Amino acid sequence: MKKKRTIGLKYLLTAILLACQCANVMGGIYLNACYASEIPEENVEDEEDEGSANIDVTDIDLGDYQKVMKVGGNQLLFVTPIPINATNQTINYSSSNESIATINGLGRITAVSEGYTTISVVCGSVIRSFQLSVEKEKVITASEIDMGDYKAEMTEGDKQNIYASIFPSNASNLTIIYSSSNTKVATINSMGRITALKTGTTIISAKCSGASTSFELIVKEKIKAKEIDLGDFQEKMKVKDKQMLGATVIPTNAVDQTITYSSSNDYVATVNSLGRITALSVGTAIITVKCGVAEKSFVLTIKEEDIKYVTDIELGNYEKEIYIDKTQTLSATALPATAENGAIKYSSSDPSIATVLSNGEIKGISKGKVIISIKAGDVTKEIEITVKASTKKIELNSTYLVLKKGDTIKLNAKAMPMDAEQEITYRAVDASIADVTPEGKIIAEDVGNTFIIVSNGDISKAVTVIVNKVGTVSREADIVEIINDDEVAYADLSDKDKELILGMKYHDELLVEAREYKLVSKEILKKLLETSSKLTIKGENYSMTVNGSEIINFENKLETNIELIKKANGLSFVLNNGNNLPCSVAVSFEGEAIEGRFVYLYNEKKEKYQLLETNNIKNMVLDEAGEYLLTIEKISKFKLSIVLLMIAGGVAAIIGIIFILMKKKYWFY
Repeated sequence: MKKKRTIGLKYLLTAILLACQCANVMGGIYLNACYASEIPEENVEDEEDEGSANIDVTDIDLGDYQKVMKVGGNQLLFVTPIPINATNQTINYSSSNESIATINGLGRITAVSEGYTTISVVCGSVIRSFQLSVEKEKVITASEIDMGDYKAEMTEGDKQNIYASIFPSNASNLTIIYSSSNTKVATINSMGRITALKTGTTIISAKCSGASTSFELIVKEKIKAKEIDLGDFQEKMKVKDKQMLGATVIPTNAVDQTITYSSSNDYVATVNSLGRITALSVGTAIITVKCGVAEKSFVLTIKEEDIKYVTDIELGNYEKEIYIDKTQTLSATALPATAENGAIKYSSSDPSIATVLSNGEIKGISKGKVIISIKAGDVTKEIEITVKASTKKIELNSTYLVLKKGDTIKLNAKAMPMDAEQEITYRAVDASIADVTPEGKIIAEDVGNTFIIVSNGDISKAVTVIVNKVGTVSREADIVEIINDDEVAYADLSDKDKELILGMKYHDELLVEAREYKLVSKEILKKLLETSSKLTIKGENYSMTVNGSEIINFENKLETNIELIKKANGLSFVLNNGNNLPCSVAVSFEGEAIEGRFVYLYNEKKEKYQLLETNNIKNMVLDEAGEYLLTIEKISKFKLSIVLLMIAGGVAAIIGIIFILMKKKYWFY
């Protein structure tokens, strides 16, 4: 391949050189003629004497050529005078024995007969020659013909191709001649294509030089369709109904299995090429099925359709109460499911209280009651939704009480904000030590310490209750008693948890490693709430801080692992494995690898990310569990499309370059 490219380049350069030389010669002749017409005769002789000196040919490059040729062969010499700017560019060719080989004025050699001759090339005073040997073409006779794979039996009308091969493959004559002994039974053309015409036998032969082969071909009668079985079908249909015919050709081994369908009245019913009938209007039509000469038909009657109207609306389960800014989606189905006008439409009696979208999503806007209407056709259903203000926190007159056995005290609890539902409930963790009435009255029953859980909806707050022995004791003594009681209460905890709880009695702020505390238990959270201590969990490249005074529900355990996952549009992590948080958590990231300007929280209901407000992406206070995403730029569908287009363009460019490189090797052939 490399040699061919070199020859091609040389040919191209030679052609350019010859073109330039012709241009120079023609230009010189023209200029000389013009100049001569203007020069007086007496000055002509002087001008000729003053002409530029001739550049003589010093050598001739014969290029690549063949010294041995076969009789009847041709080759073209590509000769270049050296130097290439020599004045005389005229090249003469000759053969010493033209009965052996001839050469024309362009350097084209034709091998005539076996023998030797000398090819000479003359330019100016330089002569270059070489001896050419002409040999006879060696004749290789075909010794065998392989018919390849073929069918010895065919059916009337069938066709097949014979792909014969000659051995040896370098035989001089590769032309195969095909023939049929009985062309009335089957014919075969020059390309080896056999056409079966009628029942009988014939000999198919293939010949090449002295080699030949053949086989007997048997042509059988074509099995034709005699009958069509339509299977199960409906002779009566209603407008807009459809049915599929399952026609079968009998016998099943008939050669032609092509089935055609037709309707005598396409206005009443149509039938497509697969046998699918569509009822269009009231009336009758004859449906005909054909295969060859076999035919079957039936009369199809189309009646008026049964129009089905909505009779009822089925509603799925829903919450009758929702909180402001919360959503729920209604599930409504029109009955019957095949009703014509079964599209569901939703509306709200007061969008300032609650809105409803076309997909049935209800969102609480402000406190109050609203009627949501669900309509389909002429049927309407209404449901009443109460929108409540969600509780953010619970305010208490005291969260730490020291009582004597038999004492009582009334808790005053208030849900905030003020417009939140005031549905305060009380629960004693250990009623044998301290019990509480539904109105919030605490009764000290026995010596010990326990908690009273005050709740309003999903928000809870714990009140620590310490019941001492009879007599007045100081707060310090109370704490000592708590320590002793705690050792019993927390007996089932691990040594690390006990250590941490004990540390809260002496320190306001504690620091632990995330690998040692993978889960902050409800006992630890409860103790943080009681002591208003601050706990910081240090992980790899991050830390998270829980402030005991902000704990809303210590029943919600806290998982301390945060794993940053690199995504195409930023860094992602999951907080508390998606479970509810006990309170807001301060999360801080360390290291230069943490980059970003925007924080997103994934909304599972809406299946999209929502942008959060934050001043510092490395120090955030997060109050919701779930999947977070840190990005340098805002998420944009438009930008995503541009990126996809750029990727597609890059792929197209790479394919184009590969295509050019593959094709380039043929440019100079």
